[in-house]
Amino acid sequence: MKVLLTGSTGFVGRHMLPVLAERHEVVALVRRIPGPAPTGTTWLVADLETQILVAMPAGIEAVIHEASRIDDPFGRDPGLMDLAGTNVMGMLRLLEWAASAGVRRFVYGSTGGIVGAGRPGTAVREIARPQPPNPYNLTKHLAEQALVSYPWPFEVSSLRYYAPYARDGSNPMIIHLLQCLSRGEAIDTGADDGPWMNPVHISDAVALTIRALEMARPPRVVNVAGPEPVSRVAFVEHLARATGHPASFRRGAEPSPSWVADIRRLERTLGRPKVGVADGIAREWGPS
Repeated sequence: MKVLLTGSTGFVGRHMLPVLAERHEVVALVRRIPGPAPTGTTWLVADLETQILVAMPAGIEAVIHEASRIDDPFGRDPGLMDLAGTNVMGMLRLLEWAASAGVRRFVYGSTGGIVGAGRPGTAVREIARPQPPNPYNLTKHLAEQALVSYPWPFEVSSLRYYAPYARDGSNPMIIHLLQCLSRGEAIDTGADDGPWMNPVHISDAVALTIRALEMARPPRVVNVAGPEPVSRVAFVEHLARATGHPASFRRGAEPSPSWVADIRRLERTLGRPKVGVADGIAREWGPS
């Protein structure tokens, strides 16, 4: 299959590219050429934020759309208009091109943040009412709605990733926790050691995304998260053991909201994620 991959130099995309190129012919959309193209890959220079896609190669059968501008709640958090060019207008340009080019399937790297957090002790389902808590999640929600609410002439699948992680990851929350550990700063938690979450290791995120590309009937919207819930305290303690930095906590008086995704639909359709938190953290931050 000839596949267009956007965001191929971003976190999820750069992990996906070599795996995808082993199985398919890949056209990797980039803003600038990063170096020699991997075997089975052709670079395509374009900017989804500003360009109408008129010089796309012929014969592309499917799209995996991972290009996104992310937020940084622990630094300078971009505003809505800073994010909308890539996250919303870029999506619309790509959808319009895909419809005109005869693409048969469109897989979108979305986010669980679209529906916000759940009540303490619950797992968030795909049917939960959207409550995007910040501009980034609002732009991802708008893009997802453009994908799933309009009758495009191709199959669509929106994958709501929950905190994909690896050593070279871009998740601001995990970067913040690592910085606190390295500086010896206390980390805030709720009374129940939360917030709770089930982050997905990058290898699972990649494998499950490629499964959505290849299977006969992919789910239209599905949570892509890890196999087990973990509290913030437990997650940080795993990081502390792997990195050799001691952990300290500042517990609050209230229970924490839940960022745990319900993965029953994932298990029925794309399969069960394989990498648990302890194993994933040891792989990424443990001794080589």
